[in-house]
Amino acid sequence: MITFGFYGRSGQGVGKAVNLLAKACFASGLYVQSFSSVPQNRRGSPVMGLVKTSTEPIMSRQLEEPDYYVVLDAQLMPKTFRENSVLILNAPQKPASEALKKRKVKVYSLDATGIALMVLKANVPNTAMLGAVTKLFNKVSMKSIRESLETGDMSRENTAALEEGYRNVK
Repeated sequence: MITFGFYGRSGQGVGKAVNLLAKACFASGLYVQSFSSVPQNRRGSPVMGLVKTSTEPIMSRQLEEPDYYVVLDAQLMPKTFRENSVLILNAPQKPASEALKKRKVKVYSLDATGIALMVLKANVPNTAMLGAVTKLFNKVSMKSIRESLETGDMSRENTAALEEGYRNVK
């Protein structure tokens, strides 16, 4: 089983990113569980989402430490990480951290906010971050993610942000 933890703020599209990844994983033939905790009261509140994927049915509802940490807001980065996990951080450059090296965390960065502002004209970095996830997690195809984006008002712009995220993750 592979798990993805999404960390961001209300208004950055965490819930939508979780739903899109879950839909794309299912379309790719994987079993999926997903949820997000989205506060109803105000924009900017911390939000967390989780996607669990497997080639076999997922029988547990237990929350595990993610294999992939997808952080849309660096201020909300978790304090601890699973050993040998992957961190995808919305930042212009990788953070230098001895704690991450010690835990053997593979760190990737992407200026998803810059991409979102350029392409979507709004600070909604979720689709750019999904592009990075797609590049680093090879069990979900870009085609599946694109198809999950085809519904909605801004499908062309979101697809462009997705592709920029895929190309620019470092």
